[in-house]
Amino acid sequence: MNKAMNTPLLVMETLARLHRRGYQRLRLSAGMSPNGAGWRHTIAPLEKFQRDGYLLKRPYYRGVAFGSCSEYGAPFNWASCPTRDPDLVADLFVERFRGVAAAGRGEDQEYADWFAAALTVCASAGEFLNMHGEYVDAARAGCFVLLSGRRVPLPPRIVPRSG
Repeated sequence: MNKAMNTPLLVMETLARLHRRGYQRLRLSAGMSPNGAGWRHTIAPLEKFQRDGYLLKRPYYRGVAFGSCSEYGAPFNWASCPTRDPDLVADLFVERFRGVAAAGRGEDQEYADWFAAALTVCASAGEFLNMHGEYVDAARAGCFVLLSGRRVPLPPRIVPRSG
């Protein structure tokens, strides 16, 4: 297994590939576990998110793809992942999370563009998004702050549909 890309960036790259394939209604919510040993990541359809666009509604785990991993562990709590190629992981995601993928099919170009820009910042720093956790208050900061101090703007807010 090629460990050149750590698992958090692999998950983020996978989501970007899914966006390019027409699953733009999928979003990411992610943060460190309280002890800092695992990165908890959830990819879910737009409807599972609060209006802020990055925190999940309750119940958290129904109808979403969730995982907690170490730096080079398998994503999404899979027993193993045979590849570090984000295109192939996207194939596995659609196969293993059919309902989540189906619910995430559709357009949300504003979020897909924001996510692509956020991924560029993270990848260039070799870091990943930490959107929530014990010492993270992105709403108050008005952005996500990477360990390096680089800042990533908050995602587009979710506007409820009328009618």
